[in-house]
Amino acid sequence: MSTMQDTGCSTIKDTIGQDSKAAGQFDRAEALKMLALLPGTSHLTSKEAAIYIGTTADVLRVWRSTSRGPRFKGRGYFVRYVKSDLDQFMSGHDHRFEGGTA
Repeated sequence: MSTMQDTGCSTIKDTIGQDSKAAGQFDRAEALKMLALLPGTSHLTSKEAAIYIGTTADVLRVWRSTSRGPRFKGRGYFVRYVKSDLDQFMSGHDHRFEGGTA
């Protein structure tokens, strides 16, 4: 599984401000630049995915619990989003909820 750390973008934690800054205070533009450079197969945390699609990790949690939102892998604390699934969700072509069988 490819993660942010596997692709050499280990500074994303500093950019997001998990450890060093108050919640919500980070350079979103810089974080988006870093996330945009990742390959489509990268797995993002809920916080990274939320930044990428312009929402919050709490909203993603609610979407997961109500079977809405972008596709995700895992459960409980260990949840990851594939970047290409987020791109598909944002483009409006996520057909997961259309009628018929998959």
